[in-house]
Amino acid sequence: VKSKLSGEYFFDSININPPVKDKLFIAGTCLAYQLQFVGEKSPEEAPLMYKNGYNVLVNPVSVYAENDTIAYLYGEVFNLDYNADNDSYYLVSISILDNTENLYERLGSRKQKKSGSSSVIAESIDISNWPNGNYKIELSVYDLSNSQSDTVLIPINKVSPVEVLAAMETSTVKYENPYDTLSLAVKLNLVKYFLEDSQKKILNSLSDSGQINFLDQYWKEHDDNPSTSLCENQIEMIHLYNYANQYFSNNDVKTNGWRTDRGRILMTYGLWDERDEIQSPRIGNPYDVWYYRGLKSGGIFVFEDWSGNDDFRLVHSDIYGEVFSKVWDDKIKQGYIEMLE
Repeated sequence: VKSKLSGEYFFDSININPPVKDKLFIAGTCLAYQLQFVGEKSPEEAPLMYKNGYNVLVNPVSVYAENDTIAYLYGEVFNLDYNADNDSYYLVSISILDNTENLYERLGSRKQKKSGSSSVIAESIDISNWPNGNYKIELSVYDLSNSQSDTVLIPINKVSPVEVLAAMETSTVKYENPYDTLSLAVKLNLVKYFLEDSQKKILNSLSDSGQINFLDQYWKEHDDNPSTSLCENQIEMIHLYNYANQYFSNNDVKTNGWRTDRGRILMTYGLWDERDEIQSPRIGNPYDVWYYRGLKSGGIFVFEDWSGNDDFRLVHSDIYGEVFSKVWDDKIKQGYIEMLE
């Protein structure tokens, strides 16, 4: 285990309970920011996110901000009573408990067909109306064939960004602003898509120290919550910039993903609400479609791999000012993407 603040620790052994083989049980539960079924194509692309056919962007601390609307739940069920000759089902039930473990909300049950002795649970939970606080997700599975069941509790917390930052500021451990560790070149990259031509001209005419002062003033003017010592917009942009480089770069050192069309759209509009990646369509090149629900003027971006070498370029959007393709617009309206899948 490595910690930037506390150094390294080595564990000689880790005790793990042996798997239970004679009764149904739930394991591997976690909360996630994104949960997307991708089949068998993902392990090579993002091995750390891949779990049994799903890309799972894990939320390791189970904390969501007050403006988050969806929490994703992933889990695995083992030792189901399965017979390939007969259709059989199990029930998945989910309830939300408050901080005293009393019932806060019952989300209901659904019947799921067995495809083997094990199965995956992938659920989305609407947390948009939850007040800030500490909760627990009660996940239960009931096998209709033999009446065996199992239940687990998964903690989940919803907090305001101010509370998180206040906790950092009052902590005895000094919090290092990640922006302060960036090079000037990276700091300039973070604002490239947001500056007007006149601002770019001024910035290019300044010395290094002048550019730093210019950027500091820019972030002050774009700080949604100046009452805290950190600029949340700045931190979010660093995350998006790093994500773009990690997953959209086409060089070995993974430094140019932010320059790609997908990197620009990610940094400009944020992380998508839904995504369709089509790697092997029957017709044409691989393509990647992003959907945004909160944009008033539209919310669709289509990227096509022109060369077959991860050269994804923006070929269509319904956002004013972005490239528009009548062909792709018709395909989407006619359900072309779902038909190919």
